[in-house]
Amino acid sequence: MTAEEYHHEFPDIYPDVQPPYTYPMQLSGREMDSMVDLWYNSGEAPEPREALRQKVKAILIVADPVPWGRDLQICMDLLRSDGHPDVRIDSQEVACYVSCCDFEYSSTWPVPRLGNGAFTIALDVSTTRATSRRLRVKC
Repeated sequence: MTAEEYHHEFPDIYPDVQPPYTYPMQLSGREMDSMVDLWYNSGEAPEPREALRQKVKAILIVADPVPWGRDLQICMDLLRSDGHPDVRIDSQEVACYVSCCDFEYSSTWPVPRLGNGAFTIALDVSTTRATSRRLRVKC
């Protein structure tokens, strides 16, 4: 299930922007849905209506998210939970995987762009500030 699908089903998880999020650029297929996938214990994503009853096993960040605020909030909720975003615990039970940890990357713009690594640092700093422990992440 993507962060976009999760937000669509549970709009109060990030009320500042109501789904569907309008992307400032045109992407195709699944890329347009979101850049963060949530992995479930069952091995298959459940129907959206059952999402909160399913335990999220891991977060996979495959590209730098377009809506950083929303995706950062969803990741934070899950990283401080037992896999259900509405249950807070004191340890990190949800794994976090990042496909590319580059802080910046080159593009057609003359100044480097922020990449997955920058989002991961923001997530780590937010996790540390909120929990007093560093994010456990695998790149």
